This record gives sequence, structure tokens and C-alpha cells, in this order.
Amino acid sequence: MQRLDVKAVLSKFIWLGVALAGAWAYLTLALRRDEPISSGYILIAALCSYAVGYRFYSKWIAARVTTARIS
Repeated sequence: MQRLDVKAVLSKFIWLGVALAGAWAYLTLALRRDEPISSGYILIAALCSYAVGYRFYSKWIAARVTTARIS
């Protein structure tokens, strides 16, 4: 039986929460027609998008740097 890594599971749940919050904000922006929209929805959508993008882009850069060969 494998030992459950609590830190990894918690990290996945946090990022899932960030992604769901961003999706909720985008959905709210898309579905509210002819109603005033709070700037909070735009802010939440932007911050969640930036956070998820930063996470994956930083992993991509780390992979490129560690596999780069200096000639």
C-alpha cells in the first residue's frame, strides 16, 4: 500500500479550487447579459488565469532549462 502524500494532494485541491474559481468567474461574465457586472468577476477570472498560466509556464521553463545543453 502506497503512502499518501498529503502535501501533493493538498496542492492538487488548491489548484483545482483556483481553476474552478476562474471557470466560475468566466461563466458569470459570459452568461450575464444586459446586467451590470461587478469588476470582482473580471479580477477573479484574470488572477486565476494568470496563476494557472504561471504554474504551467514555470514548469515548462524549468524543464527546458534542466534539459538544455551548453555547447
